[in-house]
Amino acid sequence: MSKIEITCPNCGREGRVPESFAGRKTKCPSCNAAIDIPDPHAALDLAEEEEEEDDGRECPDCGAELRRKARKCRACGLRFDRRGRPIDDDEKEFKGPPPDNHMGKAIFSLVCCCWPLGIVAVINAAQVSSKWAAGDYQGARQASAQADQWATYAIVLGIVGNAIGGGLQVLIAAGG
Repeated sequence: MSKIEITCPNCGREGRVPESFAGRKTKCPSCNAAIDIPDPHAALDLAEEEEEEDDGRECPDCGAELRRKARKCRACGLRFDRRGRPIDDDEKEFKGPPPDNHMGKAIFSLVCCCWPLGIVAVINAAQVSSKWAAGDYQGARQASAQADQWATYAIVLGIVGNAIGGGLQVLIAAGG
């Protein structure tokens, strides 16, 4: 006995039912939404009519014409899930634990080294968690990298500045 492939219009779950269920309704096992089971023999007649109709959609990125069930835009490569929503590659790539905010290093650079650069480092470090929580994964990674960068600049400048200041004090004390 052949099977009919069905997709829940609510949650997108796919499944198969016996052909004897054609024309009936069933409930989705995931979300309990009603699913109309199509009649495959009637669908053959309608398939030709659907091809003639323009029931496609536009790509939200480039505006290219897409088939209604397209999973990828041929023009720009944007991918879609089963419900036709764009898949955010950045979101998939950056899920997991948030990046290190480098707050300890930023505070050390603020207090012990070069406070103007340390302030920039602390501000960037404070933005990491809030950006991550808001779903701005790329922004959180950038804020983390900038916090580390500015804290490093502050520490290096503090060490160089103290070395120069100490050297000048030794020269002044030895000359006087």
